[in-house]
Amino acid sequence: MKKTQAYYVEKYISPLLSLILAIVSFLNKDTFSIITSEDFMNQLITISTTLFGFLLTILTLIIQSNSDVVLKMKKHGSYVRLIKFNRRIISLCALMFVLS
Repeated sequence: MKKTQAYYVEKYISPLLSLILAIVSFLNKDTFSIITSEDFMNQLITISTTLFGFLLTILTLIIQSNSDVVLKMKKHGSYVRLIKFNRRIISLCALMFVLS
């Protein structure tokens, strides 16, 4: 599979921006006092469970599908990347649910 500019953005820029955001959040933790409120945590649990269920459903539909788009993705080589991405996001949602 030919690596495009979007591949490098997804691979390197996203984790770098996440790290920068985490550092800024840690340095300005007094500003982000809303994160420690109980109402925010309750909403976070609701959102994470909904997102987890939705993404798990999408992953199931993609794996079971034999549509033309999925077959083209399998030929192109991007199917495995999509499955790995979706599994990673589901794992992160599950982790967020467990930690909250």
